[in-house]
Amino acid sequence: MSTILFPLLLAASGVAQAQDHEVSVNTSIIGTRDENWNKVQFNQSVPGAGLSLGTEVAEQLSATVSFQTGTVGSRIYIDGNPNGDWVPWEDPSLYIAATVDQYAVGAKWRIQWASRLTSTLTGTAIVAHGRLRMDEDIELEGSEVEVKYVSVTPGASVGTGIEYTPLRLPKKGVDFNVGFETGYAYIAPLRFKDRDSAETPMDIGSLDLDGFYVRWSIGTRF
Repeated sequence: MSTILFPLLLAASGVAQAQDHEVSVNTSIIGTRDENWNKVQFNQSVPGAGLSLGTEVAEQLSATVSFQTGTVGSRIYIDGNPNGDWVPWEDPSLYIAATVDQYAVGAKWRIQWASRLTSTLTGTAIVAHGRLRMDEDIELEGSEVEVKYVSVTPGASVGTGIEYTPLRLPKKGVDFNVGFETGYAYIAPLRFKDRDSAETPMDIGSLDLDGFYVRWSIGTRF
């Protein structure tokens, strides 16, 4: 029995050592050419921040899952008051905001150029959950006076980047990395509909996320 168990234990320990996991926090910006974003904010880009997890599935290849969320918004001023009351111009009539959550699964391929320098190629499939809100306070989601429209759409991205390892713990097999990635992302138009005012949902409008992105990350591999 021992002659059978010993080789099996060696094989199991070899598999465990071959596994390569990663965890990172990141921040990013996605650009867009859709001029409708000007109605939400002056800058045609959407920031995001989130978490990414990965595990090696083959040599130099890792499967990844990630989540990112970002909110943009601005003040809306309406000239005049239907009740005839005087309203100072510096007081906004309302706030408008758009929040985009991105759930992604993908793969990351690495090429080791030096001991502490690695290049990456990443491809992901994305599900985007967009929320368009009009409220007295865009920082407070879920208030009683909030008007909200929701849209869920698919997307994808591909990008290339570099990872640098400033700190390494060889005895524990842990690397601490900083990374930079740039590429192209496409998310199908977020089409918002008013489903409460009529039996047939009315189109409110759409927002496209279709442009280049940049992402910075800090994480660990073990």
